[in-house]
Amino acid sequence: FIFPAPTGINCQEQTEKLPGFKIEAPAEVRVQRGLCVHIPCNFTVGPSYTLSRDAIGIWYKGYNGNLKKKIVAASTDSSQFPDTTNGRFIFTGKVSAGDCSFSISDAQPGDAAHYQFRVDSSVKFNYLHTQPSVVVTELKEPDISPTKGLIAGEEVTLTCTAPTNCPGLSPTFTWEGSVNTERTQTHQFDNVTYVSHVTFTPSQTDHNTLLICTVTCKGVSTKQSIILDVECKSPSLLVFITLIQLKNICPTLVSSITVYLSTTYLNKPDIFPIKKLIAGEQVTLTCSAFGTCMETSPTITWAGNINITSVGNDRLLYPASQATYLSHVTFTPSQTDHNTSLTCTVTCKGISTNHSTILDVECKSPSLLVFISAIK
Repeated sequence: FIFPAPTGINCQEQTEKLPGFKIEAPAEVRVQRGLCVHIPCNFTVGPSYTLSRDAIGIWYKGYNGNLKKKIVAASTDSSQFPDTTNGRFIFTGKVSAGDCSFSISDAQPGDAAHYQFRVDSSVKFNYLHTQPSVVVTELKEPDISPTKGLIAGEEVTLTCTAPTNCPGLSPTFTWEGSVNTERTQTHQFDNVTYVSHVTFTPSQTDHNTLLICTVTCKGVSTKQSIILDVECKSPSLLVFITLIQLKNICPTLVSSITVYLSTTYLNKPDIFPIKKLIAGEQVTLTCSAFGTCMETSPTITWAGNINITSVGNDRLLYPASQATYLSHVTFTPSQTDHNTSLTCTVTCKGISTNHSTILDVECKSPSLLVFISAIK
């Protein structure tokens, strides 16, 4: 499983009375309700002690001195320690190697607390001085895109991206609005990114009406709404040509005009989701283009300073004459990519249109290194 990296807050370094005993973990981690988080942790014991192969690591919630209560995760089997979280807390580290990491899934408001680690080996030691804090926040709103470029009478596909980052979550999507929301498809990318596509044909009466996407994860729901901006079609250009004159001037002109008008129409592409990127963490962005490119699929290319890992293309929900073309680019941003441009270009039969976005890349927060004094 791949879990999101936690954010370290108020990091400080503490000195131990007993040399060699230290623990490295984030001071605070934040997790959305119903989602998951992984808390990395490493520890050492004093030079006079060793960690045996059967060393046991235990995490307590809001440790108050009572070792028989509030155990949330242990490195040994559950017959020795009761499971008080229905398997939502899992000890993922290897204690004998000094790894005290653990994970939380389906986070609940009651999980918000300080947590304390204890090791039972040749030495029994409680790391009490500073305890990692878990903060549970409300589930973020999903993202809907594109939010503009709707033409009355022309079919369009909008995408709702769930605010999830957990493997195997499979959230439920629900669309509501004045438009017909019965044609939907749900897709999963990178095992943690979930999106829903809704295809409809807006009318002028749908202008300034709401379209709502609701995402439900583990019984917790969040929603996003947009106001549809529907424009009228531009008047068509009617060209009347005398066939005899056309034949005398250029016999192939009729065929050329027919091919151009009937096979090539692409809206400006859109790149989503637009969010903060974390340096060193892999991400997948999607470029979507709606229109017509009969007899073939358009060529979609990406340009920027990023080091592209992979590119995948899809064609979704197409009727007889129009389709939504998607291209997914996967890359791992670095800090040097911050404020650089990433461009998606869609080309069909020699006609191109593109869209660019400025990458917002943040550094990972530093881990907390604390030295603890207490021994039992």
